[in-house]
Amino acid sequence: MAGEVRFYHLQRQSIEEALPLLVSRAYAAGYRQVLHFDDPGLAKTLDERLWTYDQDSFLPHGLAGGKHDAAHPILLTTGDAPEPVGDPCALIQVGAPRTPARDGFARVMVMFDGRDPDQVQAARDYWRMLKDSDDELSYWQQSDSGKWEQKA
Repeated sequence: MAGEVRFYHLQRQSIEEALPLLVSRAYAAGYRQVLHFDDPGLAKTLDERLWTYDQDSFLPHGLAGGKHDAAHPILLTTGDAPEPVGDPCALIQVGAPRTPARDGFARVMVMFDGRDPDQVQAARDYWRMLKDSDDELSYWQQSDSGKWEQKA
């Protein structure tokens, strides 16, 4: 299934600082979301961060594993093969992308820490894997001011 895959290369901010804004924008655009983490501890940290990052906004979300997973517009998971939670649904892979399944997702976003060589290498490998697919790939990198600039 061809779709849109965006790579977000963090250089100035931590994932904890940058991810809530990306999630907020996708939510405002009408996407239900599955946030797939390679680190369970980071998933729990982001669960708390999404509640507190902005006093003027609310991002309804939950951690996967409960009986109401499908009801959450934003679901945080660490499982192997995430499933869409609605339509349209975006998959945000946080850290080293390790799950190539994209079926059912309208958009896939990969956010990785440029200061972590393992995450950078995993993102490069994922890009190479997708390069010959019908997916529309884009690469975004943080500028010196922390804004996202499309590089490829």
